[in-house]
Amino acid sequence: MAGLYGKPVWCFYVNRGQAISSFGFNSKDHPILEFNAANKAYQLTPFVGFRTFIKGHRNGESFLAEPFSPKYTRNLEDLDEDLPKRIMFVGPNEVEIRELDSVNDLITSVKYVVLPEENFAALVRRTNITNSGTTPVTISVLDGLAQMEPVGGSLDWALKNMGRTLEGKFSLFAIIRSFIDTHIYVTYFLCLWLSRLDGGLPSRYVFIIYCLQSICDCDPPLHIIQINSFALLVLTGNGTTMPFYRMSTEPGDSADVKIELAGHYLLSFLESAKSDAELLPIIYDTSSVFGHDTTLLNPDGLKKKSIKDILTRPQHGDARTSSGFAAVESITLEPGQSISIASFYGKTEHVEEVPPIAKYVTKAGYVSAKFQRAKQMIDELTSSVETNTTNHLFDGAVKQMYLDNSLRGGMPIMLGDLDPDAYYSNYDEDPRVKVFHAFSRIHGDLERDYNAFYIDDTYFSQGRGNYRDVAQNRREDVTFMPRVGSFDVLMFLSFIQADGYEPLTVEAVIYNINDPNVAAVIAAECTEDPKSAEVLTNVLKGGPFRPGQLFALAQQLNINMVVDKDVFLDRIVAASDDLAMATFGQGYWGDHWDYYMDLINSYLAIYPDGEEKLMYDRRIRYFFSTATVKPRSEKYVATYTFDGKSKHILQLDATVFDTAKVNEQNLFRSQATGILGIDAYWQRTPTGKSAFMSAPIAKLFLLGAIKFATRDAYGMGIEVRENGER
Repeated sequence: MAGLYGKPVWCFYVNRGQAISSFGFNSKDHPILEFNAANKAYQLTPFVGFRTFIKGHRNGESFLAEPFSPKYTRNLEDLDEDLPKRIMFVGPNEVEIRELDSVNDLITSVKYVVLPEENFAALVRRTNITNSGTTPVTISVLDGLAQMEPVGGSLDWALKNMGRTLEGKFSLFAIIRSFIDTHIYVTYFLCLWLSRLDGGLPSRYVFIIYCLQSICDCDPPLHIIQINSFALLVLTGNGTTMPFYRMSTEPGDSADVKIELAGHYLLSFLESAKSDAELLPIIYDTSSVFGHDTTLLNPDGLKKKSIKDILTRPQHGDARTSSGFAAVESITLEPGQSISIASFYGKTEHVEEVPPIAKYVTKAGYVSAKFQRAKQMIDELTSSVETNTTNHLFDGAVKQMYLDNSLRGGMPIMLGDLDPDAYYSNYDEDPRVKVFHAFSRIHGDLERDYNAFYIDDTYFSQGRGNYRDVAQNRREDVTFMPRVGSFDVLMFLSFIQADGYEPLTVEAVIYNINDPNVAAVIAAECTEDPKSAEVLTNVLKGGPFRPGQLFALAQQLNINMVVDKDVFLDRIVAASDDLAMATFGQGYWGDHWDYYMDLINSYLAIYPDGEEKLMYDRRIRYFFSTATVKPRSEKYVATYTFDGKSKHILQLDATVFDTAKVNEQNLFRSQATGILGIDAYWQRTPTGKSAFMSAPIAKLFLLGAIKFATRDAYGMGIEVRENGER
């Protein structure tokens, strides 16, 4: 979790190697470290994941150590004291591993956290190496990822099915930091001419390169040079501190070629509490570290050369999967002394965004403050269930359970608090007050590898979830936050279709400002110049939005705000209408209706006098889907049992897409974008001009009647699923 005003990274860990098995952005299609299901993650994490290599000498003796290597794992039954002792610490928003190496007298600890509350996303890694011996030790260190994937569209399928072919499009660029502030402007056309030195550069550009080398104070050889308005990119071995991993184009067998500008970055430095840090050089050429050992088992390249030698040699990052190792050439640690290597693994939309991030994160004390804030942020988000007993494990379990459930159903955030009247009102009492659930996502992980999770890398991040999971985990929203009122009850009742079924996928609520004059007034109040006001007005008039999308557009379109982010969002949301959103997904699950009474009973436990108004005075819509359940005469079939000796009755292929409903939805398809409008997902009146609505009690009566009529052939109960898949 990165906080409301942070951009998250998805990240999974196992108790193998250095813990992190995969991480990336949005979904498993956009990894920095490739997503693998649990069975493969257990095998691969120690080799393709994070690695640390320490070359050192103490008292005239040299050694090469790899902390957390599976080669030296001490199992519980092992009595060999020469094997290192390893410990894993798991917190609500962080994970740490520690190794005590009694042979080399070193203690290595690695701690991870998702960067909280910044306008850029990153996984932050801190590697601490301590001299636990009684004599000084001089060490050289490589610390980082053995394999790091580039940006290049949706990669998960291709990585697993045609990974070698995909590597042919991999590229790596590195930013020479000293050049950033020279403000030399060269056209992008020149960038196309300056290609591989190995293939030969046009002679008329040699003088330009010579001049640039003088300005940058960088030594040859230069293998690829690319120039744009703010940065010089050089693919070179020596002094590379800001590698940028991206593909030249997104892969695909199409004449429509999409140029890739976004990329993954790696920034590493030795932490300092007193002064700003300098970036460490990065070794990205896998063969420089592992030599010809393509299994990545042994660092054969490092065995033959010193880290200093590796840094002075050319590196190659094209047409191969690169690494990302921060390099510490040489440092001497006195007994008890430590070094701490901080690394940021993230993504930006353009290479020009990386140097400002580097300058920002290397400030003195920044990393320590962010690790502390990540923990504090979770304490704040779970404060509503703070428990104090004599059993601290129980207290922590309550907090963790609440946090886990919040990630399934989302954490309710109250918006629209413009004044005390709104602040002290609930969702039902003041139309300005709105509810938005942040941090929700489908529960896809290493064990549930079948679930395609998705997390927006925006402020107020969230992702779609399965109906059952979201409904289950919002049953006590009103208990922990009474201001939610009847929001959850009304939202889930609105998802009931006219046939009594519900969609599978629940999405975040959307907001819409219907009055363009209101949009113009708010834009003028929130921005500092007429241009920004005009752009924001057009955004607000342009259609529905979510908080994360709104802030992303404000950044992309250079909208200059004169109010705080909270005030900006509250003013806009207070003037907006909210609308629940869902999609059919796959099939119908017949047990979804079980959770309505839980939601209603939780509401009535807090607002017992609100029953009549909720049931009879409110008006709600009916969800509309083109998927229709077949009649029994078509969906019940006789098929063979598993042993093939007899037949039994099964419900198979129960749903079909109704052509008439498809045509009805297409009436709301935009001619400009080809996207279905919001109204396409809601049942219409016979005239088709407005959404059909009824009181919640009428919907519940209809639901009861339909479920009673659709009992099984023996009248014993309701068929659990209507999708024929399971």
